[in-house]
Order: sequence, then C-alpha cells, then structure tokens
Amino acid sequence: MDIEGEEWGVLQQVLLNTSVLASVTQLSFEIHLDMLRNVKEPESRQAIIASYMKVLQGLAALGFHLVSYEENMLNPQYEIVDGVQMNLYAELLYLRRKYTGEKLPLGG
Repeated sequence: MDIEGEEWGVLQQVLLNTSVLASVTQLSFEIHLDMLRNVKEPESRQAIIASYMKVLQGLAALGFHLVSYEENMLNPQYEIVDGVQMNLYAELLYLRRKYTGEKLPLGG
C-alpha cells in the first residue's frame, strides 16, 4: 500500500474494525513522515509520533510483526527529530506470526 501519507488514517480506520484484517497474513506499506518536516514545536511533534506509534502498536496487538524495513533510497529525505536523523519514507513489511509457525526476523 503506497497512498502518499494517507496510510496512517487508513490504518487507524482499519484498526477500529479489526474484522477487515481477520484473514490478512501480511501487510506491506510505505510510510510517509512528512508531517514531521512541517511541525517544529516539540509537543506537536511528539503528538504526531505518538499517533504513528499507536497505529504500529495496534498492528502488533493483532499479531503483526515487522519483518522488513527498507528506507526509500530513490527519494532519500531526512529530518532531525529529537537529535535523531530519520528517513521520511520507508517500506515496511509485517507478517502475522500465527500464520508462519516460526520465529520471525527482526526480533518478532
């Protein structure tokens, strides 16, 4: 799924209706962190990051585990957030453990 920044809202909606993901075994999407570029106030940045983390934690609660993270090197853009340089675009692949029956990479 690559919907140019709308992935966060779509995933929030999907997490409100978990039956949508009932038979999904893998989920691949590109994340866009452009909002962090436009917001400089620390409190506002923290709120944005917290909303992103809530989505990722929601996926984890449904049994999805991150197995691949690949920065978008075709359009590398970075932002310093709390002293850490972050790539604003990356491809993520999540698998649902109960369907794999084995230990997943990246600590899953």
